[in-house]
Parts: sequence; structure tokens; C-alpha cells
Amino acid sequence: EAEEAPVKPAVQPVKPAAKPQNGNARAPPARPKLQVGNAKPRLPAQKADKKIKLPKRRTVADEEFELSVDALQGRWRHSIANLGMLSVRGEQVLFDKGGIFALQAQPSGQILMAGWEADKDKSTPEAIVWTKAA
Repeated sequence: EAEEAPVKPAVQPVKPAAKPQNGNARAPPARPKLQVGNAKPRLPAQKADKKIKLPKRRTVADEEFELSVDALQGRWRHSIANLGMLSVRGEQVLFDKGGIFALQAQPSGQILMAGWEADKDKSTPEAIVWTKAA
């Protein structure tokens, strides 16, 4: 399904406001304001006409996701907000707020870390699900 690129209207400067009539009052220097086409300002309570689709964090084009140490590489946000962001480099997991853990790839394909196991069935390229290891 092809999407058409949105047409951008020309940007036109708006005339600056008139200076005050009182000769003693100093007005701040007038900066030109920009107005897009014939657009009228929206009230804050109004919703946007179109939804913006953001790209997914990670994608695997035309392939089924396979959980591996390689798939974990990069920056991630922990689902518990207090734990913050973390980076996976090689087999090391580095939390921004402190803490370094080692990933352990098992011959069976399981990935373990500090008593937790990555769940192959529930994980996606966007979210890795961890369960307590048995």
C-alpha cells in the first residue's frame, strides 16, 4: 500500500504588530511570524486531523524474528521505569543507572541473565520478555 507524500504549503511571513503609540514605552523588536498557507491556528483542545505513524524501533524485514544475543544488541528501555535505559554490547548488559550483567547463551538457544531467561515465544523485535529461570 503506497502512501503519498503530504503536500507542503508555501510558508508566508506575517506582518509584524504595530508599535505602541505611546512614545515613552519601548516595544520589543518585532520578529516576523510565519504562517503556513491559509492555515488558521487550532485551539489546544482540538485533535489533529491525521494520526502520525512512528516507525518501529527495530524491524526485521520479511523475516521471522529469532531471539539471539545478536538480536539484543543496542539500546533498550526497561519496562520498570526506575531501572531506566540499558545497552547490550556483546554479552554485556550495561544499565545507565549502574549495574553490569552478563548474557549467557546456552547450546539449547536459551539466553540467561542474572536468574532470568529470555522468552523466545513472547519476545518480538520491539520487546524482549524475560521470565524467572527455573
